[in-house]
Amino acid sequence: MFCGLQLNLSLIVNSMHIFITGIAGFLGANLADYYISKGYEVSGCDNLVGGTLDNLDNKEIKFYKANCENLEEMKPIMKNVDVVIHAAAYPHEGLSSFSPFLICKSNFIGSVSVFTASVQNNCILFLNGKIWRCKSSIY
Repeated sequence: MFCGLQLNLSLIVNSMHIFITGIAGFLGANLADYYISKGYEVSGCDNLVGGTLDNLDNKEIKFYKANCENLEEMKPIMKNVDVVIHAAAYPHEGLSSFSPFLICKSNFIGSVSVFTASVQNNCILFLNGKIWRCKSSIY
């Protein structure tokens, strides 16, 4: 359960492949562990600007070092994915005060790229973590 939201994917299909952006961050890594414990296949990407591989101690996670802003990088790693949880965002909360354009551009282009790759790969469900997660970078 994260910020009052618990996504029960077992209502859809029990053998889904879940792809998490920002998987090496606090939220992404915890979501990955949760869904692996429920029996789902989990993979994800992170550019490791704010996340760390130390957060990914579960060997069942397939990790890709990739930047969400690069659509051509995202399309092939999101093939055969059923559910996408987009939890990646620029991690430097204080930076948004000094460079709001950089932060907005990065987060917007990253979101559009991940959404586009999801549609092109026929993903069943796309969840934008920026809507429901509790992180100060969204404020």
